[in-house]
Amino acid sequence: MVTRKKPSILILGDLILNQDLHGKASHLSPDAPVPVLAQTKITSTVCGAANIAKNLAALEAKVTLIGITGQDTEGQKIRSILHDCGIYNIAFVYDGRPTTSKTRILGNEQHIVRINREDTTSISDECQDKVLEIVQRCLPNVDAVLLVDCEKGFFNPTLLAQIIGLAGASGKRVLVDPSGWDFARYSGASVLMPSLVELGRAFGAEIGIDDAVLVDRAARCVLLSTGAEAVVLSCREKGVWVYQRGMKTIIPAVECAVVDVSGAGDSLVAAFTWILSRGDTILDAAVIGNLAGALAASKDGSVAITSAELKVYVEIPEPKISSKIVSRLELVGKIAHAKAAGRRVVFTSGYFDLLHSAIDLLQGAKAMGDLLVIGLNSDDRRVGAGGPIVPELQRAKLLAALGCVDYVVPFTEETPLALIEAIRPDILVQGAN
Repeated sequence: MVTRKKPSILILGDLILNQDLHGKASHLSPDAPVPVLAQTKITSTVCGAANIAKNLAALEAKVTLIGITGQDTEGQKIRSILHDCGIYNIAFVYDGRPTTSKTRILGNEQHIVRINREDTTSISDECQDKVLEIVQRCLPNVDAVLLVDCEKGFFNPTLLAQIIGLAGASGKRVLVDPSGWDFARYSGASVLMPSLVELGRAFGAEIGIDDAVLVDRAARCVLLSTGAEAVVLSCREKGVWVYQRGMKTIIPAVECAVVDVSGAGDSLVAAFTWILSRGDTILDAAVIGNLAGALAASKDGSVAITSAELKVYVEIPEPKISSKIVSRLELVGKIAHAKAAGRRVVFTSGYFDLLHSAIDLLQGAKAMGDLLVIGLNSDDRRVGAGGPIVPELQRAKLLAALGCVDYVVPFTEETPLALIEAIRPDILVQGAN
């Protein structure tokens, strides 16, 4: 993944305020058999389009957000939270409805009841015209459009068709975090990113994670009905499944201790949108989205994953010299894509300090398959007398310059076993120095 400018993303969708009212319960009310709470604190977070905007801001994207709120305290709170995240390009549209909010009452940290305040009727024609006017002004200055549909009244089929049409006419990709039973209303969008539950609703059947045949059928139906480039589906412990025309790619789950999955889906959608808007491929975006979702699930609460956290895993410390020199996570996505296309992957590893002595080996290895992947031992695995003469970056550049080599991936472990398990090559070649 090469360094690119910060992408600019236009987000439209339902804005929701989550509030938790905490209290201590010590006795029952004399009026009814319910606990009496002594309130201790109120915490507020955003969800829906606002939370994905918050995640994208943490990834250093330029965010413009359009949504509908009430002219009330809850709407002001959403704006305040977004300002604290550095998001100032906000267009709130008003039509007399209250801000959508969810308030949980917790006694001694036990969830007692949740109160929803919402109006899910479609927004007025006047509001729709205002939204379209803002979209037209924003489109020339953004790289992509993200629609976040939580079925809270912001989107209807007419408004969706108009937004997608305007974006398409401007040459801008439209990505959708969808909801509801009719995904055909997102026709013309580039990528749909449903949850497994939402995919089942749209397909008209309850789908289990272990029913791969039904999942495949439902995802391909969505591709056909919408004309999308891809359906990106989070399958929890089974990773992220990417469906493109005639091809399915499985991005393996990232192993981590799961603490709290709330917000993990939003982190995945945000990171996917961020990477794709930078100019990377759908599979690259799925790999990074998968990582962001896993990192979010390893934290307590709905936490925005920062670009600095992701770069620990996906950036090579030196500037990118060749598209052949990749990180491990990048390689996983590329190999998954290659295998889905029926290509045979050959792997070998070593220091390749005296490269001329390994040319015949590498050419012979490439002849055994379609792609040759080189695992390159890092400098710190063999130091002192007898250590590498040529520095790691120079060795990587020399290997990448060979026509028979497709990818070079540095590794720091004592053996390449973890790398081999990550990509599962068809052929292993030994004999490299």
